[in-house]
Amino acid sequence: MLSMTLGVLPIFLLGAFSPDIQKALGLSEVAIGAIFGGYFAVSVLLSFPAGQLGERRGPAWTMSVAAVGVALCLAGVGVARTSVHLALAVLVGGVANTLTQPAGNLALARALPRGRLGLAFALKQSSIPVASMIGGLAVPTVGVLFGWRWTIALCAILGVAVLVMARTLVPGNGITSRAAAEQAPCSLRRLVPLTAAGVCGAAATTGMIAFFVDGAVRSGMSNSAAGIWFAAAGVVGIAGRLLAGWIADSWRRRPSLALCLAAYYVCGAAGFVLLAFADSWLLRVPATLLVFAGGWGWQGMFHHTTVLWSQPTPSRGTGMTQTGLSLGGSIGPVIFGAIAGAVSFRAAWIYTGALMVAAAVLVALSPREQTAAQAESAVLPSRA
Repeated sequence: MLSMTLGVLPIFLLGAFSPDIQKALGLSEVAIGAIFGGYFAVSVLLSFPAGQLGERRGPAWTMSVAAVGVALCLAGVGVARTSVHLALAVLVGGVANTLTQPAGNLALARALPRGRLGLAFALKQSSIPVASMIGGLAVPTVGVLFGWRWTIALCAILGVAVLVMARTLVPGNGITSRAAAEQAPCSLRRLVPLTAAGVCGAAATTGMIAFFVDGAVRSGMSNSAAGIWFAAAGVVGIAGRLLAGWIADSWRRRPSLALCLAAYYVCGAAGFVLLAFADSWLLRVPATLLVFAGGWGWQGMFHHTTVLWSQPTPSRGTGMTQTGLSLGGSIGPVIFGAIAGAVSFRAAWIYTGALMVAAAVLVALSPREQTAAQAESAVLPSRA
């Protein structure tokens, strides 16, 4: 969880401080969206190799390298003086973040029985809303006192803590067998619909992350109030993920995982459309609840499904679906920023809602027989 939090922390700090960063470096909405997209774009090329690397070297080594990379990213963002410097630092963080998902999924798949994986992945993915809360609270607290540069740069210290914990607490062996590697191509074909849904879902989510605070400010909120609102909404995102994990562990018919995931996408779509017309608190509150609980609460169940469908090589399976998530993450903020700048924020929110509907359709239409067969054939450790 700490490794995941650190991995995505740079992007949430950038989102929370985006109005200040745009002003300091002279960036437009399209430019900041492109930098956000670059953070995820590197994962499009590196996610599958990162999954293979995680299988070979083990989660401890992978998490350690990722911690060092994110620390360098945060320090680089803090001292960036031009848009080029900022983009390069963000790219380093994107490479490091690419390593964290396969390592985390592999560690959980090895350590826990299937009946506990739902809540385990919900807890792991809850680290992302935690990072959003840190980013949001940093604006009216540390950011007010020290400014955005020092606030982001000082967070690099967290990388040292994660590095020490990864080296001392996480099992480090890469133990993929030859038989597992030979079975992987067949397993990975099952992930095509899920990967496509991940593209759409991540595009919507990352666009929201990049511009939620900016959109709130444009609607009349102050920077500090918008940051606090962003942090409070992160709690809703955590609750949505934990609920999804409980459902996944409670429902014994594994095909229902796909339907539950589709339902989360639909809730997110409703929230985005409602947010497009949220001109008052009466609409903004329920819109935010739906956006963060449904439109952002699906990722734990998404990774849970990935691990079940990609046995016996969950790290490689994560590498495939993470490629889809990264592709969506890289294009989502760019398109959102372009629509918001050329048309309006209302049009951009409607665009994200349409993406969530597409993700729901892709998951709902995934082959049921593959879902059931894969869940039944999953080979997971039985120890707690």
